[in-house]
Amino acid sequence: MNKTIEYYSKEVYGNRLEYVINKDDAHIIRQLTGKKTISEIERELIRDLTNKSVEFKEVLAPKN
Repeated sequence: MNKTIEYYSKEVYGNRLEYVINKDDAHIIRQLTGKKTISEIERELIRDLTNKSVEFKEVLAPKN
């Protein structure tokens, strides 16, 4: 069974930060990485670890 995790990016002081939208997924990733954001390298490692059963999809930032 494949899972798609949606994330959005935000520019903060010239740095591109990526945030997972689903709160439960974000919590798990925070426990794994120790960070509130995720990077391209971490996304690739999670894909590798799960034998590509987890995919990531960039979406538009939620409206606040």
